[in-house]
Amino acid sequence: LEKAADRASSGDARLAMMLEIARIHDFELKDEAGAEEIYKAIRSTDPDSIEMLQFFRRVYRRRKSKKRAFNNLKHLHEVLLGPNNRKERVAVAVEMARLARNSLSDKDYAVEAWKRVLKDEPTHKEAHRELRRLYKDSHRWHAEVELLNQKLKLHAKSGMDEQLDILFEIIDIYQDPEKLGMEDMVVATYARVVELSPSNQRALDNLARKYRDTGKWNELVGVLRQRIEHTDDPEELLALFGEIARLYMERVESDPQAIPVLERMLELDPGNLEIIQRIRSAFKRKHSTWKLYETYQRELELLEGTDRAQVLVELARIATDELFKFNEAVEWWRKLLEVSPGDPRAISALEQLHAE
Repeated sequence: LEKAADRASSGDARLAMMLEIARIHDFELKDEAGAEEIYKAIRSTDPDSIEMLQFFRRVYRRRKSKKRAFNNLKHLHEVLLGPNNRKERVAVAVEMARLARNSLSDKDYAVEAWKRVLKDEPTHKEAHRELRRLYKDSHRWHAEVELLNQKLKLHAKSGMDEQLDILFEIIDIYQDPEKLGMEDMVVATYARVVELSPSNQRALDNLARKYRDTGKWNELVGVLRQRIEHTDDPEELLALFGEIARLYMERVESDPQAIPVLERMLELDPGNLEIIQRIRSAFKRKHSTWKLYETYQRELELLEGTDRAQVLVELARIATDELFKFNEAVEWWRKLLEVSPGDPRAISALEQLHAE
């Protein structure tokens, strides 16, 4: 074979014969030194020979030539192309990573190798576990978040609980001031939680708190409305609607948006005088005369005795001066006299109305 190899007319034929000779030395004659000499010659001709690289893989491992072993494995990984070699690529990359961790103590080499593993086998548990450990040890928080986001994609079709656990891990990294301390990303990730699980109380509560702290009132209203959609408790609903109404009236300064919310509160608690008075105040600011008139009447139904007096005065005034409902105005003044006999305002107004 050696003579035939020397006489071979083409490089490919000579290489094939040299590989066969090397195999004989290696497996038949158990002559590692002889095989190594031939494989070295092959390496000078065909440095990408998989068989040659596999030979040195075994040799360097046995000799504990750590750096040479790693570089040889790296080269081997790069020439194992195509889907048919995927499983072997994973095995080589895992060997690289363990060698980097256990023998070379080189974190960068280990990271590179584990990333190669995940490229071919995205669900590889050891690779995920080791990469997270390496990222934590080297304070590479952005890289850890990226790894968790990759893991999240893998769980896209699995159970919601696993996805939520990953998102909360990402939040922990973003909100820790000793890691990333990125409040905007904390909020964005809580929003991802709510998108995945609209009723998630932890995410909704935290989003609401952060929007309050940053004065993002419209965003806060959106979160509170989401909470409303996922609760049936009347007291909690009243509290949530109440906060939304206050935000519209005091922060957003939008009575038109506040009024429907207050009306919804009144449906839940029809006898709540405070709610009616807040509605009345909103209509007064809007100069919605007819609505204000109606709301005063609703308020009147909940009042007794002399507490009715001022509301009756307002009703009579609106009926007279703005709606020109003089007959109704007369009735309001008469009712005022029932609760406040001899009231000079009622007497004077009634005299004037009768005269007209």
